[in-house]
Amino acid sequence: MIKFGHVEVSEGGRELWMTFLHDQEDPSTLYAEKVVTWTYGDANLVITIPHAGTIGSDTTAAGSLYCESGNTIQTRIGTNQHPIRTYARDAATDVIGHQIANRLADVELRPHIIECHVHRSKVECNRSIEEIAVDKLGEEAQEILDIYHAWTKEAIEVSQRLPGHVPGVFLVDLHGHGHPHEFVELGYRLTADLLNAIQDEQNAKAT
Repeated sequence: MIKFGHVEVSEGGRELWMTFLHDQEDPSTLYAEKVVTWTYGDANLVITIPHAGTIGSDTTAAGSLYCESGNTIQTRIGTNQHPIRTYARDAATDVIGHQIANRLADVELRPHIIECHVHRSKVECNRSIEEIAVDKLGEEAQEILDIYHAWTKEAIEVSQRLPGHVPGVFLVDLHGHGHPHEFVELGYRLTADLLNAIQDEQNAKAT
């Protein structure tokens, strides 16, 4: 159930919309923003785009998002235990994601695409609540986070039920990087401890 904003559904997907105010004290300054989208696919492929969002990109107090409810989405502030390492946006990953989808559609493998359109300084889709994914719990920012992950989970479940496809679902969590090389970097969810253990075992065999 949506507590804040509303969901628009079409043949092509879903959109979560929320209403904000340019001026916290002036109700006439209301404006609507599309904050999360799910573009439907037709294959057992899912692309998530967590960091392309631009809504609320100003990380200063002036960049706070004033919600119609009276709540405010503020920039996340880290702690010693959970520092905020970067507010940098993964620019153009939304463009790349849709280009990939269009190419795959040419061979009848259009993936589902889940996008957060809010800047990661306000909603960090790749962090847990405990890691300060949002500044305040139970308000608009958490609903954006929850809907993003709920739709991702649902897209995976829909993909698993597709007839005529190989078992399993291939999920790509699409990011950018600021490294000087021009290579594509792949992450496999392998922990540093596991990689170190593999390396230690190989070194032991070598000696």
